[in-house]
Amino acid sequence: MTEHKTSTPRLHSVRFKDGGATVRVIHAPPKRKNRADLDRLVRETLAFYPSDSCDIGGFAFVVWDAEGASTCVLANYDGRIPSILIPDFVRNRLLAQKIIQWTMDDLKDS
Repeated sequence: MTEHKTSTPRLHSVRFKDGGATVRVIHAPPKRKNRADLDRLVRETLAFYPSDSCDIGGFAFVVWDAEGASTCVLANYDGRIPSILIPDFVRNRLLAQKIIQWTMDDLKDS
């Protein structure tokens, strides 16, 4: 029996029909990353928000090691999201990204 290979679609962005915001898709890195690879991923993420078209209102960055020790930093420049809500905003955005990933995995498997 001949094995058929299928390609996985590589989406870069999705725009909703109602003209809402564009969702950018950054593909997950391999399991192990060194600092240079992480630097590239951060730069790719920031590249979606060029300074001439969109000011960055804030950010959150969390890093952890194999033992679970972690550190984080966040900034809220414009205050559009109240500071107390930033952890929930980040959690919900990360969950949304995982849902996109799970959907793409399901489409790939079907």
